[in-house]
Amino acid sequence: ERELHARQRRLIAPAFTLKRIAGYADTMADRASRAVATWRDGETFDAAEVMMRLTLEIVGKTLFDAEVGSDAEAVGEAVTKVMSNMIAALSSVLPLPPAVPTRRNRDSRRATGQLDAIIYRLIAERRRAPADRGDVLSMLLAARDEDGTAMTDKQVRDESMTLFLAGHETTANALAWALYLLARNPDVRTRAEEELGAFPDRSAPLRFEDLKQLPFTLAVLKEAMRLYPPAFVIGRRSLRDVVLSGGAGGRRFLVKKHTNVLVNVLGIHRRADSFAEPERFDPTRFLGDREKELPRCAYMPFGAGSRVCIGNHFALMEGHLLLATILRSARLDLVAGTPDITTEPLVTLRPRGGVPVRVSMRP
Repeated sequence: ERELHARQRRLIAPAFTLKRIAGYADTMADRASRAVATWRDGETFDAAEVMMRLTLEIVGKTLFDAEVGSDAEAVGEAVTKVMSNMIAALSSVLPLPPAVPTRRNRDSRRATGQLDAIIYRLIAERRRAPADRGDVLSMLLAARDEDGTAMTDKQVRDESMTLFLAGHETTANALAWALYLLARNPDVRTRAEEELGAFPDRSAPLRFEDLKQLPFTLAVLKEAMRLYPPAFVIGRRSLRDVVLSGGAGGRRFLVKKHTNVLVNVLGIHRRADSFAEPERFDPTRFLGDREKELPRCAYMPFGAGSRVCIGNHFALMEGHLLLATILRSARLDLVAGTPDITTEPLVTLRPRGGVPVRVSMRP
């Protein structure tokens, strides 16, 4: 709700200042370099799964100062189960509340319990040895409201769970789609690789200050999020009656006060009146000042308004660093015979069936 949201956002905001986020860059780049160094020429893997594991490891270390790589399989299975069941419930002809002990609801509770066990373990470990380790969990536990009130374990759990899941699931999907689009558009990939020629020493991980020299790589990521926004729908609630117009001669729609509304971000990102040839993958849309010329809210992969994603700069920096690290060391081509990959619209927009790739390590 609005008041609680405003309070919690105020408490968490210091963890996502530019200075604090820049401090996470070395960890992101080091983990990415370490992961790429394990790849072997000619091997095949699912890029979507590999990105999910990598971003989970990074969010665990940067936000919670914890090693959660061993939890990756359990987290992946639990998140998929919860999201699949949530979508099935929302689209059901006869939706039943979570308290009803259906098989789907029981499965969701078990999956949520798995995730809770991980988060509460991290909170309990930190409660036993409190210290400011420069991570978000330290800030959540130390945060005090204006009246001196601290967050309860349940509030810390809620904020941690959101950051833990959103902080890796969405970025991993954005990277998987970017790698897929680059494999389908080798001319664009070549241009990105040429940009990274400015950093030939692959034994030295990229750093935060290097990113300003990689605008095309960032444009690739942003264009991938235009075509396949990880948060492809966004929920909002109307605060008053609102009349929407269907355009010249179109119908008018009344959205009554307190109505829950889903905003179709995927559709907005593919409007021909905002983007020429909207189905085409064209990263140059985000070079120079072109993004600033877009109509308001024509591009909003992180939402908009007072509830815009608090981790948007964190996610962009992470995606930028990881994509650049991958492109300067390896070329990922789709496994021969891979058909066009379709979307799997869960709570986030996943590539259905993953992104099967073959690795060619760059000389």
